Amino acid sequence: MKNILFVANTEGHLLTISSLIFERFNTAAGYQPYILQVGKTGTARFKNETAKAILTDKYFDIDPASITLKDEIKEILDTLFEKVFIFLEQLSLNVYLAGYFKKKGSTVCLAPDGNKPYFTVDRIALRSRLVQTVATYKYLFARGLKYFRPYFLSWNYARLNPIDEVWVTYPEKFNNVRNKKVVGFQLLPNLEVAKKVTAFFKLDVSDVVKETSNIIFYASNILYRKELYDVEIEALSIIQKNFPNTPFYLKYHPSTPAYQVEKFNSLGLICFSNSKPAELYIASLRHSIVLGCWSAALMVNNPDCKFYWLHNYLVKGGKMILDLVNLVNPTQHIIDVEDLDEIIF
Repeated sequence: MKNILFVANTEGHLLTISSLIFERFNTAAGYQPYILQVGKTGTARFKNETAKAILTDKYFDIDPASITLKDEIKEILDTLFEKVFIFLEQLSLNVYLAGYFKKKGSTVCLAPDGNKPYFTVDRIALRSRLVQTVATYKYLFARGLKYFRPYFLSWNYARLNPIDEVWVTYPEKFNNVRNKKVVGFQLLPNLEVAKKVTAFFKLDVSDVVKETSNIIFYASNILYRKELYDVEIEALSIIQKNFPNTPFYLKYHPSTPAYQVEKFNSLGLICFSNSKPAELYIASLRHSIVLGCWSAALMVNNPDCKFYWLHNYLVKGGKMILDLVNLVNPTQHIIDVEDLDEIIF
């Protein structure tokens, strides 16, 4: 058996991990998967209990703030892994694990966190990078995790030196500045894998989405600015008027501001929020419209549905100021609309 380690920092990461394990990195394929969940179940990033046993018998959940962290992950540090997957290369523990296992001969892989592989940050932001770099060394040394590699944080993607492979769902659209090995894969590649992943998350779509055919499903994301939230409401109101007899479901991000949640509810949409991956709801739909501003959840293709981002609509209206990120739509199935009339069944 070849050992393989996945480090998860969010439930979204568990979606990718479970998909990869059920598809290729399982015991039947000769792999012993280990999962290090950085955050206890029931805390902010891992609110839901999952069916851990159907994924692996080597599942560790830790409190990243613990001073005894080194002892809690001793079994993992003592294990030789063929591959080590991380998602957030800027996080202190991931920086350490990437360097540590690279030195032990593991192939260090960066898996996608949302749509980060497809945008670049233009701002140099030296001060924030320096502050975070110092915080990383302080965090590690306080827990006895000594890291002597030269390190200076970058906000851009796949810049961490120990990374060997970058795993992305749309490799042809990834700007491989550092000439890493790029590996393409498909999230939820078939119905069998999708069903197993849904079972892992203990999700019953019908608990909240009563109709799964001929509906509109909107997956919100964090928009960072008040003016963007305002235009989001304007756009949803117009779309609702364009489809007055169509059930309209809205899954809002758990970190959506309270004032925006109130506005969502005032529109009369069927609103809900949970930390279950929106991708699993989208995979269950048929003959429906799937919307988002630039939500990464829409990058999971469902050929039975039509997908629309509102990103270009925000840009055209002067509301989306491009000093945040330069975003590329890596897919062929998402239409990034400039005009809301482009949205059709």
